[in-house]
Amino acid sequence: MLCPNKMGSESATELAKFFGTKKVFKNRNFRRRGSDTLVNWGNASDIPVFGETYLNKASAVTTSSNKVATFDALDAAEVSIPYYAVDMDAAQQLLSNNDVNKVLCRTLTRASEGRGIVIATTPDEIVSAGLYTGYEPHTNEYRVHIFKGRVIDVAEKRKLSEEKLAERGITLNEDIKSHGNGWVFARGNARLKHTDGEYKSDIVDQSLAAMEAVGLDFGAVDVIYNNPSREAFVLEVNSAPGMEEGSTTLFHYANAFLEDANEDGVNMETFNSLHPDVEDLVEYPLVDEFLNYISYE
Repeated sequence: MLCPNKMGSESATELAKFFGTKKVFKNRNFRRRGSDTLVNWGNASDIPVFGETYLNKASAVTTSSNKVATFDALDAAEVSIPYYAVDMDAAQQLLSNNDVNKVLCRTLTRASEGRGIVIATTPDEIVSAGLYTGYEPHTNEYRVHIFKGRVIDVAEKRKLSEEKLAERGITLNEDIKSHGNGWVFARGNARLKHTDGEYKSDIVDQSLAAMEAVGLDFGAVDVIYNNPSREAFVLEVNSAPGMEEGSTTLFHYANAFLEDANEDGVNMETFNSLHPDVEDLVEYPLVDEFLNYISYE
């Protein structure tokens, strides 16, 4: 049983459809069966309909859905994050001291897809905002999906090809790497280890620490990674990960929920047969190899 923040959420709809279950309003009544797994999909307020026991407590979603609260929690837990400030003078000081060469002024602290971000490269370009984050030099960006302390999937943010950018009429933005700016999460060519063969384990270490810091049972962590220093920095924690019909993300979360309910999982062939109108999922050896490595590390 799912209680989504928005009843029209595509992710919640696809998950509910897969399990043949209902989406419920947080203040409506329903008869709970003892075997029901109750899932909060992005609700930051109390969910009376669920009672006391469910995955992703509203208090944890409250923290993760507010970028200032998230950064405060991550900082307190000593998770690796970029410089941040909530005061304009402090943000200007970051640039004046050359601590960073760019500051992202986040005028919206609950937005996604880069909305509300103003980039400043000099102190006088700083604008009024609820949160300021320093630009951390990095070579890669990843999304790490976690369910109850276990990494279930990872993907790397990559540029769309020139052909696809032109086809969709998108101008690539190198500073704000959102879907609307020409970036997608990819698995087939995800760069998950260095040229010397060492795995980029810090993306997992920091993601697990971030999930614990905000208190979520499941979710997706966005991290950037600096190859030379081999360090990861957490940018965001999402309590309602995006997923489409028949997607790899849906496949992994569906199996995680099944396992948590002590039910048999679904293999990829069966999963594909349930979604005949979309392209079949395939195995991603690079990701599987990485997940196998970190599970035994």
